[in-house]
Amino acid sequence: MQGYPPSERMASPFPDHSEGMRASTYRGYWLNNQNSCGDFAVTLFLPQDVIKVVPTNIVNKGWECPAELVGNTIAASLPVSYRHTKLGSTEALFHWKDVIGYVTVDSNDKFAGEFKSQRDSGTYKATLTVKGLLHGYYRKDLFSGTWLNKAGESNEFSIELERRIIPSTGTATVEVANCGRDFSLEAKYTLGETLQYMFSFPFNCDVVLNIDRGGNFGGTFTSRSDHGKYIAEALASAPTGGQVAWFGRATPMRKPDGATGKCARFFKMGPGHWREYVESSVAQAGFFDFRETSAGRNMINLFDDSRGGVTVRLTNTCAYVTASFTQGEEPYYFGSFVQQDGPMEACQMVALDCTACQNVEDVSRSNLARRMGGYNKLQLLEDWVGNRAPIMIHVSFDKIIKHPKAATELAIIDCFLEDDRYRTIFETSTGGGCLNLEARRSWETRMWGDAYHANDKNRPKYGCLNMADDPTG
Repeated sequence: MQGYPPSERMASPFPDHSEGMRASTYRGYWLNNQNSCGDFAVTLFLPQDVIKVVPTNIVNKGWECPAELVGNTIAASLPVSYRHTKLGSTEALFHWKDVIGYVTVDSNDKFAGEFKSQRDSGTYKATLTVKGLLHGYYRKDLFSGTWLNKAGESNEFSIELERRIIPSTGTATVEVANCGRDFSLEAKYTLGETLQYMFSFPFNCDVVLNIDRGGNFGGTFTSRSDHGKYIAEALASAPTGGQVAWFGRATPMRKPDGATGKCARFFKMGPGHWREYVESSVAQAGFFDFRETSAGRNMINLFDDSRGGVTVRLTNTCAYVTASFTQGEEPYYFGSFVQQDGPMEACQMVALDCTACQNVEDVSRSNLARRMGGYNKLQLLEDWVGNRAPIMIHVSFDKIIKHPKAATELAIIDCFLEDDRYRTIFETSTGGGCLNLEARRSWETRMWGDAYHANDKNRPKYGCLNMADDPTG
């Protein structure tokens, strides 16, 4: 699994359903019952959310409706916004006049729904009455029941929902790297509360891998001579682009760093210049500067002469360290390169450096570990926040604003369609937050020093981290 992630060369085990599956790479290490460990990585396919708009038949008696709909009954095909989730449920949002309806069905056919209008609000209750025919991996099922508003009024309701039916069992190819050897293996998968892959290595070693609803990875192996577990995290990297950083965690046998899952963060600061940010118990986080002595597609050699000579060899599986405090060259961290399909601006590198050096990482991290019940749980949080949690920017597309380049007004969506990039509030002078630009400059100076001084164009665009992976953002 050297070089680019193998997702580029893997074929989906669901060829008719490729839009809902994605090859995901997890990298880490294995640890056996004899206190031996080694590098490990696997690329496998995971279900992903699918969002689409589909005409859907809805029958709703009792809604206020045009005269041509006899009997005060809506029976129409409406454009419905669907979200088929990676967990097998279906969510549907529809709009009629002033009524907004939202319904969900899980993989066990459990139905729930609610509606709101200017006049009232209430809930939908329905059960599966007609199961449709399967076309590929989609099926239209009829759910029939009633609506009930807060005034106690009720009437008939039904909806013909499109649902995505992912096969619960099957076979798939997984790409595995184990101790420097690459394998392409056939695995059995089971999709339920978790996604489970089971396969065997040619050397009589049986493996079980599990990915839970939150995307957290776990795995075990058993052979004739030993048994153990896999520890791995999702690879957060662009599929193409240059090497801009290297992320990893301390090898498990290092004391005490292996037990705490100490993070390794090497960033390329410029041509031939790398910087390692390290956890520190003092008032300020530390860093070490390295110069690049040689570089290839899958390996970069670094040297720091300020500590009596420290050599670091970065690869796609490990960071090897040679120094006065090691026994020759030792695998210090398990991890991999981070690729980026676009260069960072110089001011962004300065801001990154300022943030990393001002964090009191070790103190806050140890406190978090105690609060969460141990470093294992903290590492799950770090993996989610750092690698997988969606970053969202909320935009009111129908909001009318002044055109940033002309003396006219138009909707934000029209500005997006005309422009070639997303602009900061310093350029547009409009937004949903504080419009006092001097106040905002002072806040950003407190966080990132002078990184953005006289550089309003490249100031940060603000959004939010969807910590709970809420479908509505």
